[in-house]
Amino acid sequence: MELVVGIIAVIGTIALMPVIFLVGMLAVVVVLGIIMMPFAWIIGVTETIKAKKEIARKRKAFEEMKKRVGEVNKNFSQRM
Repeated sequence: MELVVGIIAVIGTIALMPVIFLVGMLAVVVVLGIIMMPFAWIIGVTETIKAKKEIARKRKAFEEMKKRVGEVNKNFSQRM
């Protein structure tokens, strides 16, 4: 009788191994997600700040270029 119960227990354990593995992996993913989330937020904020600075720099360069083109057009009009 004990042998039959032992065999059933082994078969049940083997059958539940994928479930145990998946639950364990889910726990690992949740823990890593909780640990890594602040770093993701920090990286996202720094990338956003970099992008805004880059956009401001390009906008300033564009305004300077527009000003220079306006001066060139004015000089060209005065020569004509």
